[in-house]
Amino acid sequence: MLIDACGFRGWENIAAFENHAGFIKNHHRRIERVAAIAAHDWQHWLIGAVRMFLHPEVRAYDKSHESEALRWIVG
Repeated sequence: MLIDACGFRGWENIAAFENHAGFIKNHHRRIERVAAIAAHDWQHWLIGAVRMFLHPEVRAYDKSHESEALRWIVG
């Protein structure tokens, strides 16, 4: 899975975050790899923090390395 989070600025409220966390909890075992294109330092930090709790291998990439992210996903 490739996620482009460059335009993501954060959740509107705690309920939106809880919905997002619930979605991840219910679906993360169905995915083997997640490459997240991150534009903000906090996104890189968050990805690093949650990767130990998720089934898929998760890596963060800067926008300038998007092609590298795609190659990694494909294997």
